[in-house]
Amino acid sequence: MSPMLGKGEILYMLDRNVAQWTENTHSIMFSPGEGMVTSCGFVFLITVERQTHHYSLAASCQNSSNLDWEGSSDIAHLTDLGHEALLQYRNDPRKEKLDIALQHFQRAQEICPLEHRCRVAVLRNLAMAKLFHCQVTGAYADLELSTSLYREALDLCVTGHPDRPATLLYLAQALVYRYGKIGYEDSVAVEIKELVAEVQVACPGKTHERRAAELVLQTHARYKVVNRSDLTELSELILVLDDAAKELPDDYFDRPHWLYNLGVALRARFRVCGKLKDLDGSIAANEEAVELTLPGDPDRPEMLTTLGASFLEHFERTGDITSLEKSIALGKQAAWLTLDGHLARRELLSSYGIALLRRFEQVGKPADLDKSFSALEEAVRLAPLSHPKRPHILLNLGDTFFSGFQRFGDPPDLDKAISVVQEAVQLTPNHQGNRPEMLSILATLFLTRFRLDGSFDNLQQSIATLQAAMPLIPSDHPAHPRLLGILGTSLLIRYQKHGELPDLAKSISMVQQALRPLSDDHPFKDKLLNTLCTSILIGFQRFGKLEDMTKAMSVIDSNRIPRATQDERFDQSELFSGLYGVVESFTRKGY
Repeated sequence: MSPMLGKGEILYMLDRNVAQWTENTHSIMFSPGEGMVTSCGFVFLITVERQTHHYSLAASCQNSSNLDWEGSSDIAHLTDLGHEALLQYRNDPRKEKLDIALQHFQRAQEICPLEHRCRVAVLRNLAMAKLFHCQVTGAYADLELSTSLYREALDLCVTGHPDRPATLLYLAQALVYRYGKIGYEDSVAVEIKELVAEVQVACPGKTHERRAAELVLQTHARYKVVNRSDLTELSELILVLDDAAKELPDDYFDRPHWLYNLGVALRARFRVCGKLKDLDGSIAANEEAVELTLPGDPDRPEMLTTLGASFLEHFERTGDITSLEKSIALGKQAAWLTLDGHLARRELLSSYGIALLRRFEQVGKPADLDKSFSALEEAVRLAPLSHPKRPHILLNLGDTFFSGFQRFGDPPDLDKAISVVQEAVQLTPNHQGNRPEMLSILATLFLTRFRLDGSFDNLQQSIATLQAAMPLIPSDHPAHPRLLGILGTSLLIRYQKHGELPDLAKSISMVQQALRPLSDDHPFKDKLLNTLCTSILIGFQRFGKLEDMTKAMSVIDSNRIPRATQDERFDQSELFSGLYGVVESFTRKGY
């Protein structure tokens, strides 16, 4: 056999006779043993053809494409060094190792003649390293270079070339990653489908290339459908992914990525319709994906982060402390894998910081609060001002500052909470769906500071913030009654401070509107009733009209809700517990 490009480390030796190898294509999978890490391409497809050697003919070939060209050994050496650096990065994910690998592959590409028979391999090595570097650092210029290099390699693989199907797939995978991280472009979507279609024609049947092509299409569909959050599209995609996962052999090397697609789609449907069964299914799929993923896989940090966030959502839905502990443990694993500027570190730290905060709220260990601060502050530093996730991370940091204020009563923590939530609001466009919720959180923080220092300016800012939020939220939105209730309470407080009758009238009207759509067992109904009765009674004290007292008693009588035991009956005295009790109910954490 002719020498190959790069010798690398000998991991396995196989003995086969000529008859077993010739005129066929063989798939060889290398699975790491204990303490071993494989490089990016750990599955090899080898096609061996029977050829007649004619030494005089070989000697006459003086083309620069011949592997005997004097520079071939340099290319091979640089290739070995590049893969060695990648292996070191996988064992110890520090960015300098990845940079070294890139330098070696880049140098190999620079010295490789355009007509060299290994030119395709050299280009693909560099393209792979550039894509890997983008996945780790978020340097999207590397992503563009990667796709350009794959296209150049593809141009060298004419139809029928044995490397063409694999090169088509590599290019399609890079374009799908580009779609998922940068956004949808019709031309890119069309190109992905064309590349995959050619692979499917060239590789019929249940071949590796055919399955890989299907995975590319499903990953592309997952990005598109999850971003749109359409329930029908999600359900159709989940059905396809679930059927595909069942058909795959348990030991199929790319099974983790099929499972991850399924898990992400199930989690997206849970967020749309709230069915716990979907979240449980997502966790099960992602757990298996993580278990099957090699330690050095560039997708492993993202998988760990997604699984950790899913366990956190499970805790917040069910209160299961075991899920919270699992979320924190996964966050620690992912933190180690993303020590040095990894692109996934930002999302990881945001989820990990909130998980630590929730444990602080459950157990009360100050160390968890300190770690939450550190994680979320680093996540904010890693999110540029223009990054779409920065407002969400800022909200999480504000949550942590507010929890610290509630626990230790330090006013600067409340000031910091207001500051970071204000920045989150400023960075969020009016048309974005979660802006009203951000505004309501900010208004609650202003109310809390008003209660702390009595500053009328804080009360005014709370009212102005809520008035800005109300036009942005539909009347049938689940949060609408709560926002109306907080605004009504704030107006009632302002009436007490300045005695302007329109504030009292608006307070009563708003709280009445907020009460109408609420069921008897709604958790905020009693608080709203307290505010309404307090407003009516204040009007009675001001004007002495007996009808105001009658209205208050009517509200109480009409809301005597039968409960299972006497202890659970509606406490009428709560309606007269005082205005600041109402404010505390609305402004305490989790109002």
